[in-house]
Amino acid sequence: LIPIYQRLYTWEAQHVDCLLQDLWEAYQQQSEAEYFIGAVVVSPTEDGRLELIDGQQRITTLWLIASVLVSVPLGLSAASLKQWRDFMAVGNGQPSVARLDFSGREQDKKALAGFMRNWCCDCGCTSIPTQAECNGWLKNEAMVVARKTIINFFNRRAKSTQPENRMTAAFGLQAFSDHIWANGTFVITKLHSETDKNRFFDSMNSRGVQLEKHEILKARVLNKLPEAERLVYAWAWDLCADIN
Repeated sequence: LIPIYQRLYTWEAQHVDCLLQDLWEAYQQQSEAEYFIGAVVVSPTEDGRLELIDGQQRITTLWLIASVLVSVPLGLSAASLKQWRDFMAVGNGQPSVARLDFSGREQDKKALAGFMRNWCCDCGCTSIPTQAECNGWLKNEAMVVARKTIINFFNRRAKSTQPENRMTAAFGLQAFSDHIWANGTFVITKLHSETDKNRFFDSMNSRGVQLEKHEILKARVLNKLPEAERLVYAWAWDLCADIN
């Protein structure tokens, strides 16, 4: 669960490309060695879920990478496809339940759920169900840019000139997929249930990119509202925050 006080997904193309490039170089240089993706901080909720306090951008990006890997007819093994789909989903074989949930971000929730219902898109396009280049199901522009960056990264490394095979295993995508799955690692910190999560999040953001004043205000105001009102006001707040 991405809590309501978190900022939206903001990674730009260079951030996504940097992560992929680092993974690719680690795969080429030491394919059996672990690659440290980063630290993740979570907090348990009363209903058994985990709030993602720190690590949203990386986890969301990995989810988008998985969405490309399960979409492209590139010959990944059945075991790999199952692994990535299990990473994207929760529940007993219910692909419509995305592992990522967004508090107050209904469009993002519907987009991920829509993709998983078909392992494709809900944009009304005429492309085949496994067409990775279709990003119409995403409503978050930053996520669209991220997914296009992922597709372009794979395309740049594809050696086949045949359009239908641009992302085949010609550059070892099966092995690269296996490397990410087996060797991409995190340090996960689970906070005590009584931790003041807002204060912890503020302190985490005192380094690096700090929260803007209006983001802190949003967190403190919206957390005082009942859940139903919180969703409506969060939606309105994000519209007002997008001055473009």
